[in-house]
Amino acid sequence: MHSSSMPSSEPTPVESSRYGKDYFLENCNGFAEFLGDGELPLRLARALHLAKVQPDERVVDLGCGRGEVVTVCRVLGAMATGLDYAAAALEIARDSSAELPLVRAAMDAQPLKDATYDVAFSLDVVEHLTPRELERFLRETYRILRPGGRLIVHTAPNRWYIDHGYRWVTRPVNLVLNRLFKFGLQPTSAQYPRTREDLEFHVNEQTPPGLARAIRKAGFGCHCWADNFSEWVVGGKTRLRSMINRLSPLSHFRPLSWVLANDLWAVARKK
Repeated sequence: MHSSSMPSSEPTPVESSRYGKDYFLENCNGFAEFLGDGELPLRLARALHLAKVQPDERVVDLGCGRGEVVTVCRVLGAMATGLDYAAAALEIARDSSAELPLVRAAMDAQPLKDATYDVAFSLDVVEHLTPRELERFLRETYRILRPGGRLIVHTAPNRWYIDHGYRWVTRPVNLVLNRLFKFGLQPTSAQYPRTREDLEFHVNEQTPPGLARAIRKAGFGCHCWADNFSEWVVGGKTRLRSMINRLSPLSHFRPLSWVLANDLWAVARKK
């Protein structure tokens, strides 16, 4: 997909049956933590930090997967619900906690009441929806949020990073450092950071302005940015993540971040 234009034809939607238990327990980001000590993966912890969920707020995780965010929000005292269209995801979530309120539905046809929720999460969902599905999904999410309600979005990879930043900066730098110092830096392959599953399931990878434009079109006010969140503070503790982009200082400043950072975030509010 060329970074400067939308695809000429709508991609084929991904059938829910293609997301089996092996996807959520062997490939979907955070599976090691879920099967191990239960600590939240960094992207989910940061999403919760951005949302600032309060006790008694109504929360919905759209594309809840294994149910980690729903579980944490309920521990925080929120009335949290998970929605996913993959039967395997909801089965795993129910096995983890039989008390979780879970709904099976398509992302763009949410069987939820108007103006009901204070917070909605969309974490690593956007890239799995075709452009038409994404447009309907964002309109539906706007509908179910209360006025002033907030939507937290994470999606990766950033298409501009893949097409430009990784290709022309990260990969050459890593290759040189590996050769000079035998650092063993990964990745060095041409397709990284796309995995085999990314290539199969990602039908609508985003760019920073494209994501912001889609969210605003649905009626939201939106702050959208790109970063590698290599270091940030949650609950007074600094969390570290090994960098994809070895020139990390440059990836924190716009517009360089738009091509040197792999993660896209948005905090949107219903007007």
